[in-house]
Amino acid sequence: MKESQLQSAVLDWLHLHKFFAKKINTTGIYKEATKSWIPSSNVGCPDIIAIREGQAFGIEVKSKYGKQSDHQKEWQSEFERHGGIYILVKDLLDLEAIFDK
Repeated sequence: MKESQLQSAVLDWLHLHKFFAKKINTTGIYKEATKSWIPSSNVGCPDIIAIREGQAFGIEVKSKYGKQSDHQKEWQSEFERHGGIYILVKDLLDLEAIFDK
């Protein structure tokens, strides 16, 4: 499954389980006129930010062999330092295992 497909499945699962969840654009913007990318101001931010019952979750979605970048690891550290819960999801079962305890 492609990361984009897994992201959609994760968002569907979160909404079904009463989370407020939004996909964050981390890829930047392509400028056709200059044939170049404007970097995102969200570098390192997880793919999805979710909130439920006052708790913030950062959810990074990766393919089976995907790895976090250094920027993502730094973002995770800062997010957790401020009380957020960061989750790395490579399969929908990862998400279910965390929340269906």
